[in-house]
Amino acid sequence: MRKAIYLGAALAAVMTTSCSNDMDQFGTTTGDGNVVIQLQLPDNFATRSFGDGLTATNLQYAVYHTGEKDVVTSGEATFNGLQATVNLNLVNGQTYDFIFWADNLGKSENSFYKFDADNQTVTVDYDGLKGNDETRDAFFGQLEGQKITGPTTLSATLKRPFAQINLGTSDWGEKAVETAYKNFSSSMTISTPLPTTLNLLDGKVSGEVKTVVTSAEGRPDASEAFPVSGFEYVSMNYVLVGSEKAVVDLNFAFNNNGANIADLPVASVPVQRNYRTNIYGAVFTSPTDLLITIEPNFNNPDFDNVQVVKSTEDFVKALTNPMITEIKLETPIDLSDVDPENMIISSNKILDLTSVVTEEDEATITLAPQNPFDIKDGGSLTINGGTITNGQDELGAGQPVSMFHVRKDSELNLNGVTVNGNTTHHYHGSAATGLNSAAIDYWDNAVINITDSYIKTGEFVVCGMGEAVGSKMTFINSYMESTSSSGYGTNNWSYAFRLHGGEATFKDCTVVGIQGGVSGGRGATITIESGTYYTHNTPGKKDAFYAVYMTGGSTAVINGGYFSGANMHSTLAGKGGTSAVVCGDNDTNQPIGFVVINGGYFSGIPYNHVTNQTYEPAEGFKFVEIDETVDGRKYVLTVEKENN
Repeated sequence: MRKAIYLGAALAAVMTTSCSNDMDQFGTTTGDGNVVIQLQLPDNFATRSFGDGLTATNLQYAVYHTGEKDVVTSGEATFNGLQATVNLNLVNGQTYDFIFWADNLGKSENSFYKFDADNQTVTVDYDGLKGNDETRDAFFGQLEGQKITGPTTLSATLKRPFAQINLGTSDWGEKAVETAYKNFSSSMTISTPLPTTLNLLDGKVSGEVKTVVTSAEGRPDASEAFPVSGFEYVSMNYVLVGSEKAVVDLNFAFNNNGANIADLPVASVPVQRNYRTNIYGAVFTSPTDLLITIEPNFNNPDFDNVQVVKSTEDFVKALTNPMITEIKLETPIDLSDVDPENMIISSNKILDLTSVVTEEDEATITLAPQNPFDIKDGGSLTINGGTITNGQDELGAGQPVSMFHVRKDSELNLNGVTVNGNTTHHYHGSAATGLNSAAIDYWDNAVINITDSYIKTGEFVVCGMGEAVGSKMTFINSYMESTSSSGYGTNNWSYAFRLHGGEATFKDCTVVGIQGGVSGGRGATITIESGTYYTHNTPGKKDAFYAVYMTGGSTAVINGGYFSGANMHSTLAGKGGTSAVVCGDNDTNQPIGFVVINGGYFSGIPYNHVTNQTYEPAEGFKFVEIDETVDGRKYVLTVEKENN
């Protein structure tokens, strides 16, 4: 299957050497109503090559009263190097629009670009279009609503209305290729309709030619350096495109003495105005392995580096290629047999799973139990939509199971994702591996954002590893559940969340656990704005603990939400109350936790089981006794503001 990589790579080189006349000075402004317009072509290339702008030496322009099409004046000028100056006498107090067109041949000789001042357009004639022809390069620009109030100097940088399509190869020097193509020629056919007319004032394109064919004898001169190192030019073409990103379907035909030897079809090639599209590979000997890159001439790249994949093989290739920033999955895939090194993400990746259609109970992505997405070295992973699972098979003891590692300085974002972790696996952790069983585990300076998602697993939903200092997490409008319980008769149990270090915020979430809901440690600060947090017993057992448990010097700031524990573990919870929000010292050799209460509903009085103290709301707030049942859970306290 053809590989396509859409890369927006900014060119950092700025022209530092040039011909002596490249730096001629612009004109000066003298006299009432005299207007000097200073025009510049792009000058950011360090070497002369296709697209350096130097062939566009002839300027045509026209002037209009703003909003009108009647030509006030028009004319021509010459670019000296990459600069041109137009001097005009216009009326003080009037407001004008200006259009500009620069090409190689000018008004009298140009057969393929027609400048029409009356209609403010340029029309492209594709008949007989030749490839490798730098004289086809051209530029346009405009100035609108310029009010003249005396001697005035205006300036504009013109831009290219074309996409430059480059084909390069690495195998031209091979003997078999040279033998096959002793008298080489080529053509490029674009079967996607192209526009024919450019409005110079608003930049819009119109008209349509359904098929464009360009032909070229030989290859570009060897002095032309292909934009990607290690490749030589096969062909270069300019085509008119709109301002928006688009794709075209191409076919390259390779000929010897005019006879066709081979064709190279390339579908869905990205093009964009003023950008170069580079298609390259071993095009004569291995045409199925192509790379396609988008490269800006003098703009920052904004073409999404997107690849659509339909197989596990293509998915892995895209995931491990740092040039691919977005992967659009079209069919469910199974990654359970993928090598762990191919699950490492150290660049920025977006997985779009929203278009995948699955059968009932079928996952979009299936992971091996011990082979998670491993985000590291500052990489980031964003997943939009879809369902991810690591199966429900019983696993042997001593196996930490995870679905996402978020290593130091790395990031995970889940948006509308369903994560079905292994709810039958309850192995807590491994000293040998330094890992715990968790849907998501994280380290220092990790960033985790979960929105509109569903996560259910057997151990931790999210687990901090080590100190996890500097971590930042947000959980919004999501359902997250752990099935872990100490009642299983082992030491392998956990809360749904063990948040170490850093900061975490919950808003409009539902967090469910048996052993517990949200736990903080190692100095973490956890802010709960709203949502529902509760524990429940395993049927036939009384094994549930706390909805919120703070230890290790951590602090929970509760501004709202519903908090319910299934059991009373201390009379401190109050008569008829259950243990919902509790602080203690379960984090070894760490201080006790703390809670700040500014709002919420509680199934019992918050307390500290080490100091045997209960917690009152923060200053300005008070507890109010209630008797309220929501979804079968009873709440006995709420928080209100005190009357001043």
